[in-house]
Order: sequence, then C-alpha cells, then structure tokens
Amino acid sequence: MEKRLIIFVACILTLAFFIPAEATDFSGANFISRDPVIDVYGGNSTSSNFQNIIAGGQIAIGESSSSNFILRAGFLYFTTTTTSTDDGGGGGGGGGGGSGGSIINFSGTAFPSGIVTLLQDAQVVATSTANSLSGQFYLSVGGLAPGNYIFGIYASDLDCRRSSIISYNIDIPSATTVNVTNIFISPTIVVSKSEVSRGRIIAAFGYTAPVADVSLFISGAGYGQVQSQTNGRYFHYLNTAPLSLGEYSAQTRAYMPIGALTSAISLGEDFVVGSQDKFKSTGSICGLCQGKGDLNSDCRVDLVDFSIAAFWWMRPLSPAFQIIEAQRLNGDGIIDLTDFSIMAYYWTG
Repeated sequence: MEKRLIIFVACILTLAFFIPAEATDFSGANFISRDPVIDVYGGNSTSSNFQNIIAGGQIAIGESSSSNFILRAGFLYFTTTTTSTDDGGGGGGGGGGGSGGSIINFSGTAFPSGIVTLLQDAQVVATSTANSLSGQFYLSVGGLAPGNYIFGIYASDLDCRRSSIISYNIDIPSATTVNVTNIFISPTIVVSKSEVSRGRIIAAFGYTAPVADVSLFISGAGYGQVQSQTNGRYFHYLNTAPLSLGEYSAQTRAYMPIGALTSAISLGEDFVVGSQDKFKSTGSICGLCQGKGDLNSDCRVDLVDFSIAAFWWMRPLSPAFQIIEAQRLNGDGIIDLTDFSIMAYYWTG
C-alpha cells in the first residue's frame, strides 16, 4: 500500500511540473481560505472566530468524526463551493451552476464508506463518500436559478451494489438555501440463489447503517428482522418451507432506533422456489457501480487511468468521455484536481 501511494504521489508531482496551480477561495462570514492548493504543511491559523490547526497536505477525500465534530478532509472533499452568510440571504455556490443563486444541501445516512451519488434532472452533479464508521454523508449543489428541480440520491456499497433511488421534487421561488436532512438511504440487497429447492435456506444480505434493524419482505410479506453489524453488513436466512412453488422478490428496509428513522425500501431481488438450487455470483462486481476512478474498465485504478485523466486535463471532454467522467469521477464535466483526489482514494496500483 505504501508503494502504491508513493507511485501516485509521484504522478501528481510530475503533473504539477507541467500544469499551473489553480484554486478557488472558500469563505464564510468570519473567515476566508485564500487560493487553496495541494501542499504539505502544518501550523496554526486563527482569527477571533475560528482556529485551523495542521489542516494541509490532504490529497485524498475522506472523513473523520466523533460525537462532537466532523472533518471532511481537505478542500478537495467538496464537490461544490459554498459561501455562507449570517443573515441567510442566499449565498452562492459553484460546480452546480456558477456563482450566486440557491443552494440545496442533502445530508443523512447510507452505509459505512458507501459512495453516495446526487442526480439533478437525471444528471450526476455530485458524489461523496459516506463516513467509514457512521455512514453519514453530506452533498451540496449550488448556483441554482429559481425553478423546479428533480433530485435523486442513491448509494453504492463496498460490493458495488446500489440502493434504490430516493427522489425529491424541489421548487425554488427565489434565491435561498434549502436543507434536506435525515435522509436514510435504502439497504442494498442480493440473494444467494436464483432458484432454491423448496424447504431449503436462501440468504438475503447487503449493507445498511450500522446496528440498524433490518426487516425482510418476500413479495410484500414480512419475514423477520435482524440487526446489521457495526460495518453495516446484514444477513437474513430464509427457510423456504412455508413458500409455495413460484417466483418471488426479496426486499429489505432498515430502521434506526436513534432518531427513529426508517429507510426507503430496497431494490427487489428475484428468485424462484422450485426443485433445485442454483447459486448466484454474489461477490463484488467491478462494473456494477461503474468502478470509481477506473477509467478503462479493467477493475483497477492505476497509471493507465492516471494517464487517461491527464490527457483530458482542463480540456473539453468528448461526448463518450463525458459519460465516463460523470459515472467514475466527480461528474462536473471537467478533469481537475478533484478528480485526481478521487483516483487517489480508490488507487489500487
């Protein structure tokens, strides 16, 4: 792992010799971070209202948190630039449509280290990695003009399986900030067999929030409840003896006692109760969640992907590569340092 990181950092440094640094200010009512760029430094910066201690040198996105704080690592973490004002007078945002306009913030719970994707009118506008312990996430889109917008949000788990999509129809009459909170992404699900001999066991499993109550539904009927593990993984084992021969669909829904939140219902997994057992491939499938950072679809993130991204650095993307960039990188229509930070996070070498 250390060798892989050294190789990736060497690539970034090589790229830096040929490409001028570009940065965007990040500001609030009481502070401003002027022209932030990738660097390695430590120190202590203060004003009367904030303190910033050894916050530099972060080349990959991620989160660290406790019950009292959350650190989203580095300016590269955020897909949208947001300027706050104390009087709530609208603020501005980037990445979602330029400066000014309205801002919509989405926050909630998925599953630990899940990749959360935000769609705006069916187009990817932001992605984020959920907290590795709690599964909490935050996404933001700014620069929105008055109008009606349809947003969708879903997450992909560590096995590259997707949750169902939660949709929001949001009307913005004027410049404002909208906060959509307490989102609870549905569990992911897969069943162990495409066909199960009646009377035998079939497993349904996936990911959800840590230590959540997960209910199993078979074609709409409830079939018990289990608790997810601390990493969000859950397992249901269903005895098919009570089921008649035929086709069924398995779904799950999660409940978090803390906050009393109920998730959306999962996607359905079909199976047949018959006379034989046919096992499914339930391992990780690289292409299922479009392999974040994997630009050539070889299920790896390495120097080949780095060279592909470097070719498109600050260039207009071709129509074909626009699709790849939306699915596997930042989804903002350009190749910049944010995309390389995503590749660093998923680097396999």
